[in-house]
Amino acid sequence: MLGFEYWIRWIRIALLMMLSPSVMYGQDRSTNSIDRLIEKDFEPLLGEPESAGLLLRRLSLDLRMVVPTSEELDAFLSDAAVDRWERWVKRFLDDPLHSERMVDWLDKTLMQRRPYQQVDRAKWLTYLRQAVDEQKPIDQIAKDLVSSVWWNQNERAKQRFFLERAGDPHAIARDIGRVFFGKDMQCAQCHDHPQVDDYLQIDYHGLLAYVSPSSFVEAKYKDDKGAEQKVQLYVERAARDAPFESVFDKGIFYRTGTRAPGGTEAFDPFETPDESYQASPIPESLEGVPAPPRFSRRNSLLAQLTAANRTFAINWSNRLWAMLMGKGLVHPLDMHHPDNPPTHPKLLSALTDSLIASGFQVRPVIEQIVLSDAYKVGMHMPIEASLRSSVVIDMTNAVGKELEIALISSELSLEAALQPLKSAAEAAKEKCESAETEWKQVQKKRVELWAEIDKSEIPFNELLKKADAARVALEKAKKLFDDAFARQGLLDEATAKLEQAKSLGLADDAELKQAIATIKTKAESGKGLIPGLEKGIADATAAREASQMALDADRVRVKEVASKLTPIEQRLQSADSSLTIARSDWQKAQSEHVVALNQIADVRRIRAWVSASKAVPIAEMDLKTAEQSLERSKDDVSMLGSRIVLREKELAELRIARDFEFASLTQCKEEQNESSAQLSLLKNTVESIDKSLALVTSTEPLLAAKQSIQVSIVTLNAAKQKLESRCSEIAAELAQKQKGVETELGNLAKDREELARFEQHVAQGATSLLENGQKIKQAMEACSVAMQAVMEWRQKSGKLAITRPLSPEQLCLSIFQTTGVLKNYVAAESAELDKQAPLAEDATAGQRAARRVQATRQALDKLRSHLDTFANLYSSGAGQTSDDFFASPDQALYMSNGGSVFQWSAPSNSNISSLVSQQPDGTVASKLLFRSLMSREPTPDEEVWVETILSQAGEKKPAIVQELVWSLLSSAEFRLYP
Repeated sequence: MLGFEYWIRWIRIALLMMLSPSVMYGQDRSTNSIDRLIEKDFEPLLGEPESAGLLLRRLSLDLRMVVPTSEELDAFLSDAAVDRWERWVKRFLDDPLHSERMVDWLDKTLMQRRPYQQVDRAKWLTYLRQAVDEQKPIDQIAKDLVSSVWWNQNERAKQRFFLERAGDPHAIARDIGRVFFGKDMQCAQCHDHPQVDDYLQIDYHGLLAYVSPSSFVEAKYKDDKGAEQKVQLYVERAARDAPFESVFDKGIFYRTGTRAPGGTEAFDPFETPDESYQASPIPESLEGVPAPPRFSRRNSLLAQLTAANRTFAINWSNRLWAMLMGKGLVHPLDMHHPDNPPTHPKLLSALTDSLIASGFQVRPVIEQIVLSDAYKVGMHMPIEASLRSSVVIDMTNAVGKELEIALISSELSLEAALQPLKSAAEAAKEKCESAETEWKQVQKKRVELWAEIDKSEIPFNELLKKADAARVALEKAKKLFDDAFARQGLLDEATAKLEQAKSLGLADDAELKQAIATIKTKAESGKGLIPGLEKGIADATAAREASQMALDADRVRVKEVASKLTPIEQRLQSADSSLTIARSDWQKAQSEHVVALNQIADVRRIRAWVSASKAVPIAEMDLKTAEQSLERSKDDVSMLGSRIVLREKELAELRIARDFEFASLTQCKEEQNESSAQLSLLKNTVESIDKSLALVTSTEPLLAAKQSIQVSIVTLNAAKQKLESRCSEIAAELAQKQKGVETELGNLAKDREELARFEQHVAQGATSLLENGQKIKQAMEACSVAMQAVMEWRQKSGKLAITRPLSPEQLCLSIFQTTGVLKNYVAAESAELDKQAPLAEDATAGQRAARRVQATRQALDKLRSHLDTFANLYSSGAGQTSDDFFASPDQALYMSNGGSVFQWSAPSNSNISSLVSQQPDGTVASKLLFRSLMSREPTPDEEVWVETILSQAGEKKPAIVQELVWSLLSSAEFRLYP
């Protein structure tokens, strides 16, 4: 049976499932709509507020592109007012550098660091600066670029979006999708996107249709000095839907007019080729520029750059969030699709509503974001304080236990909601596919009809060529007649003048008479040509009228064929509308499904961290058990080793005793043998005496010897018996001793076998110890990996701050800020402006603010070469959407060997190096150094380090301070910010 504790646990989980995670962990801390729309889930994993100094650094870099000065940091930290943050936000938004921040953001967003090849940088920056100063809405800026005048140079700066993409329709179409709508559909050029179900080939060609007919044209103009100059213009051509096919479905053709993401296809009015262009070029057009088309597809794009196309508005609200938070709610920024939904869909929708409500003004949205608690979130989670080894969750304390229960609750709740969302997405997908099938059927009819129209236009185009040729011939005939008529008039006038001259001079002037005669002859001859030229005009006019009549007649035929388009386009429009609606429904359902999947994945990532954390103490317990087992085995080995030593000693003693008995037995047997030999000899002697008695006369001596010998024999027999008895006893004792040796040898062998087993246990224990140590290491690594995965997702979802690299411009300007270079340049420009055009004493606050902006911009323009150097070294390159962090040898060489940064770090005026050099107190100097450069207090070790270095500097203190400042400016920490 299941235990009581088991049921209590699941009852608690069931109760917790009725509560949101935010309720589990306390009250909602929201302060504005953004914070209310960011779902609070697990309190121990929600980012803690960033420290005040680093938060001000973040705000300053995001709004001004520079780190705050030490004076600003001191003022901020000492400001105890309740509205401190709101006032500093306004202060930075009103800073002249903020306008340049917005110029920089617009520049990189719209042009993505493309080089200045067609448009002068100064003109482009002037346009952007003017747009920022006028607080031009972001939608209007987009419209400016798309609808810019291309037939002259009045709006060449606005043309940069087209011109710097080399007039490549595919590059422009791709970037219209990326920059304006947040959809990079380049991979849908030749087929539907292989990885994104929502990116169709028809979408790509719908974007391409806006610009595909355009091309570069070389035009001429006169510069200020009257010299003729040439310039390339990106000229719009008349459009005609071009057929395309998928590389995977050869032979199945499609056609499309203009189509913006999220919208339906727009149908252009049908025009024959000679009706497609305006009658003549626009009067202010440059020489060589053709007449514009009567219908501009570029202008038709303008209707999509409004709130009416929500995809456009969502893209820009997402970009504003990314500018301030480091990542978009949809990331990458140009990959909006249902399988990559926003981390917070409701928040992105609310931000979009705010942007639309503001009339696409960016400042209100920026203010809304930076005033939120979400913007102030730091990089660290509350749970980090209780982690073991910085990565292991302690599952024995209340935080770990409540987190696990909340995770189980959340996962069960999310899984319960997932299936309906999945079913809804699948059903919506089926409807979408059904609508697409119907749309394709109508699309097929449209393609077939266009093939008929294209065929019908072949003879029309031939007639058009003839009509054009007749028009050219008529113009030529008229020119010949006009030239002849004008010449005739000049000859008649010349004759009259000469006659008049003749009347005023000598009547008989031969040369004058000759001249008059010659001119009269030419005049008479010319009069003869006039009728023929008049006839030529008449013939050419007749031919022109005939060709035009034939052309007009054939136009009726072509338009009758084209008139069949109307019902098909109506059907297609209906099918397209149904498909768009079905597709929108699927996008919404699929996005909601993927959001739920992402939420479950997030919970499972955290649970994986919890599981990995649980594995650590288990592995540690296994290690402890292995250590104890190893110690026991070692004790057993030691005990057996001692016992074996004792046994070997006893065995040696037994062997000595055995060998002694063996020697005794050997000696005894030798004595026995010797006794036997003596007895045998005596017996032989007695026998010899007995034989000798018969041979001697006197037997008494022999008998006496025999008797003596017999006595000896008796004695020897008695001794022999004793020897035999003693040998038997010694043999018995030897056998006993040998048995004892053999027994001890057996015991020793058993002990040695047992010792070998225990030694094997020790070896196995040592291996187990290593394996368990490795398991702990692996468990710790698994914890680290799981924790990193949790943090990465929570950073992506805005619940933790991310570490961002400074952009090249932020890095350069922050170095200028800390070293005083920027301040000096701005002061110099301000002084020069005051010298050239002093402000009146009663100048308004607006006039003074404008002067500060002007001085700042002129200073930045003079520092532009340095900004370019940093851009070349630290940027991701032309055409990229962001400046991701990377390190390169060129960067290191520039910082270490280039000399510029080191030179800027030298003590000068009142810059940081000068202030630190003049500070006698090492503690104050170290705080001043780290506050100015890192916007934080030094650690105790850093404080001691700086104090020690400066206390030993002596006369070299300015040079050493310069080295310190340069080393901190070159550090990775200075280049990053949370």
